[in-house]
Amino acid sequence: ALKRLVMLLTALSQLDEVANRAQYLQCANLVQAIERLVGQFKDLSVQCEHLKLVLDQKDQLFAELKQLLLGDFDKAVKSPDAVMGTPGSDLPAAAACVDAMG
Repeated sequence: ALKRLVMLLTALSQLDEVANRAQYLQCANLVQAIERLVGQFKDLSVQCEHLKLVLDQKDQLFAELKQLLLGDFDKAVKSPDAVMGTPGSDLPAAAACVDAMG
């Protein structure tokens, strides 16, 4: 369980970094990994305050990522290059990230 907790903390840290650089394809992969790991700790969070704080950090990070995605979607829609698959468009990667977040 300790190894999985370290993996969760590492993935949260990495997600924070790649989200700030708008690397949404990597965000999507990390979101999926985080969700799998969180599933293993949900029941324990009731008993462990530190684990509850980690899960709260995850929720906050996901909320910030959603705001970044919404901002980038707004910019992309207003841009003439907003067509999916256009070189330089991050919409497919952003869509993958949104899909991973559910």
